[in-house]
Amino acid sequence: MTDRHLAPFDTIHQADARRLCAELTLEEKLSLLHQFSPGIERVGLAPFRTGTEAAHGVAWEGEATVFPQPVGLAATWDPALLERVGEAVGNEVRDKHDADPWISLNVWAPVVNPLRHPLWGRNEEGFSEDPVLTGELATAYARGLRGRDATFWRTVPTLKHYLAYNLETDRSSHSASVPPRVLNDYEVRAYRGPVEAGVIGGIMPSYNLVNGRPTHVDGDLLDLARSWSPWPLCFFSDAFAPSNVFGNQAFHPDPPTAYAAMLEAGIDSFTDQDRDSATVIGWLRDAVTSGLVSEQLVDRAVERVLTVRARTGELDGDADPFGPARRTPTDPAAHGRLARLAVARSVVVLGNDGILPLRDPARVAVVGPLAEEVFLDWYSGVAREPVSLADAARERYGEDAVMVADGADHVVLRAVDAAHHVRPIGNRMVEGPGPIEECAIAVQDWGQGIVTLRNAGSPKLWTCPEDRIVRTDAVRVTSYWDQSFLLHRHADGTWSVFSRGRKMWLRRRGTSGTLAAVAETLDEADRFVMTTVRSGAEQVRAAAADADVVVVAVGNQPLTGAHETADRTTLALPPAMGELARVARSANPRCVLTLVSSFPYSLGDLADMPAVVWSSHGGQALGHGLFDVLAGSEEPYGHLAQTWYADDEDLAPLDVADVEAVGATYWYGDTLPLYPFGHGLSYTRVTYHSLEVGAWPEPAGSLSVRVEVENTGERPVEELVQLYVHAPADKGYGPKLRLHSHVRVPLAPGQRAYADLVLDTAELASWNVGAAARVTHPGTYVLGVGPSSGDLRLRELLTVPGDGPAPRPAGAVVDATTYDDARGVRTVERARETGHAVTPERTTAHLRYDGVDLTGAGAISALVSSPGAPGRVTLTVRQGERRSALGVRPVPATTRYAWTEVTWHVPEDITGSCDVEVTLAAPAQLAELRTGAAPHRPSTTRSDGR
Repeated sequence: MTDRHLAPFDTIHQADARRLCAELTLEEKLSLLHQFSPGIERVGLAPFRTGTEAAHGVAWEGEATVFPQPVGLAATWDPALLERVGEAVGNEVRDKHDADPWISLNVWAPVVNPLRHPLWGRNEEGFSEDPVLTGELATAYARGLRGRDATFWRTVPTLKHYLAYNLETDRSSHSASVPPRVLNDYEVRAYRGPVEAGVIGGIMPSYNLVNGRPTHVDGDLLDLARSWSPWPLCFFSDAFAPSNVFGNQAFHPDPPTAYAAMLEAGIDSFTDQDRDSATVIGWLRDAVTSGLVSEQLVDRAVERVLTVRARTGELDGDADPFGPARRTPTDPAAHGRLARLAVARSVVVLGNDGILPLRDPARVAVVGPLAEEVFLDWYSGVAREPVSLADAARERYGEDAVMVADGADHVVLRAVDAAHHVRPIGNRMVEGPGPIEECAIAVQDWGQGIVTLRNAGSPKLWTCPEDRIVRTDAVRVTSYWDQSFLLHRHADGTWSVFSRGRKMWLRRRGTSGTLAAVAETLDEADRFVMTTVRSGAEQVRAAAADADVVVVAVGNQPLTGAHETADRTTLALPPAMGELARVARSANPRCVLTLVSSFPYSLGDLADMPAVVWSSHGGQALGHGLFDVLAGSEEPYGHLAQTWYADDEDLAPLDVADVEAVGATYWYGDTLPLYPFGHGLSYTRVTYHSLEVGAWPEPAGSLSVRVEVENTGERPVEELVQLYVHAPADKGYGPKLRLHSHVRVPLAPGQRAYADLVLDTAELASWNVGAAARVTHPGTYVLGVGPSSGDLRLRELLTVPGDGPAPRPAGAVVDATTYDDARGVRTVERARETGHAVTPERTTAHLRYDGVDLTGAGAISALVSSPGAPGRVTLTVRQGERRSALGVRPVPATTRYAWTEVTWHVPEDITGSCDVEVTLAAPAQLAELRTGAAPHRPSTTRSDGR
């Protein structure tokens, strides 16, 4: 008999899942579709929970190694390192699962939403604005999580969040309008690579709608992702997203109908109602018993969920190589060393006039709000032995050689109608007498009016829990709101304080004068006289003036201001932090501006600091890894995987997902950035000597590119040689500039070497809407190589034969979403379940469809609707310089998803390939255009796009 483990592994896993499913009752099957599934002892199934967060370490499950945020890991441009990090995280997940089986081996990572906009609140969770680089790095991280065993998976990675999700404001009601070219050229590329690589077992749809339809009920989108996978994918809903479908999205009228639609579309596991599985199971049961969905669809979902579980060896006992009996125990010290290396390799030197690397200064000042802080974001565990910048400096230079100033002002507060200041008593703030130094409150300004507060001399933060009483016992910021406050300055110079957690103003209450968030309006809030008793800026000035070198540590607090559920409002560094940097520079010009943040900043005059260095929040080894680079123990290695813009005016709108239309990202934009994509300095000089491009392959395939580089400086380097391609100027669509390959070349001082890169000629293609396929535009492309997209040292022309234009054949249906150019357009759903149409974003939409063959066409008809009120549609045909206005057609008011046909006569002398221009007046919608010789027919109406 053949050993079952020698058979194709996923076939075996699916067979196990199918066998188990056949043994279950309907009620048992339904119980497996909620995030929290009970054990079914009679068939050998243990209790199970989907989803362990693992974006850059095991989150929410106690102590774990905390690696740099994904946006920092991406700055390494190092797939091999990311696989090592993923392996370490996967092993820690296994350890925690062995200790507590409720900790799932289904991990919800990596996040692969391309970082199309730097103001997105969740910027820290993604890798890059380049979707292909995102896919490459995510594949490596997921491979580490998954492991390389042919049969079993260390963990089962789940990609997040599918798709076009880059907005927190109204995230579950916002519809991202994504035309086919942007969908295929840009959005899906980040997902497709990891799925095709076979390292992904699941996908999580996003909260938002795409083209008018919630992602959780968009079967076309889910089927597209499944088409890339070598085995069945399991789709896990995002938390509480299923309830949005019948809740604020109001796409379906009630829970059973919504759940039936999600099952039909391909959602397999429901993360909803927290631990209340009974409610979700009840909705699913109602969907089945009422005939909204068949039990066969339940079986399909159950088998996919069970296949995920089978992959981790749950059904195979000791055969699992990652199980406790066969796995080497995790070494926390080794993981700590890996975390330190990951931080060092993620650090990006943005600017340097020669002050770096530091040359053993006798006295170092580390100043700013991040000097002694190691901040953790929402998706972090409890860090092991976190090391701040100040800690690392003391360790390196000695306790007496390091001066630290966080730059926080110390103030005292006295209500205008009170005799005494507020002061700490136990863990509360009360009004009462006492020495002024005991009343001092440290105010740390994080921008956008948001502050954190603590009593001077104490590391504990103010917090405002559900009982509304201000406490002084928060070890760190642990929620998005409870430990942060807003300060409001009245016209008379007094101040009021607002609790962001309770959404109430502070006021003393009771005979003790205890401070609490109990005032609903500003008028009811206490007014305080705020007096500064210690200037943070003066402390920074004094420390800087007494030092040989100043490290100015500024950035963001990951749980205040910008995070999940809250976008940023500006690129600018918070003004208070900028002023601290300027104060330090005025006191001592030998300043290193050290930015520790989840996202890019615009810097203004601070970009001229002697050195500017960036790190993401690096986790437990932040201080060690950053100072390793500052001091030169590690050579600079990091490069930006995201453009840094000079000003807010350079940004595209945050709520527009059509990156091509608005010129977002370096692919489509032409704005001169502050620091370009791929930028990162070393401590040496590298000269690019020659660029050799191989012969065009026939048939198309791999094109070899060789670059000679030389280290003409005095320090070693691993030069990141990057290959970009500029599209021909006449192309008019698709990416203008794109990274196509990159490789690191180690160079000793004085050494010359060759960098060998490969250009996949298929990657020169872009989605052609007329052909509904990727097409290579013929023409002259420009190959450029260098250390960044903005510093291409050598260029070579490349003549590409291409595929030629892709006309729309005579008589073919033209899908309205496949426009070649458009203004003011929004994509909406054509029918509830499938298909799309276009409509004006506001009042009027203009669309153009190129290369429509009108040979033999006596008429053009349009399938249109106008929900709720009449609209209009205008048609013009252009052939060369000739433009023929075919006229305006009124569109009668229709119900939702009801479509009617309007027709225009085409003059006999208009024939051959033409461009068709359409103007829609709201609320008119256009689903498709048809050409044909048929005579004019009366308008007809049909529902649901059928």
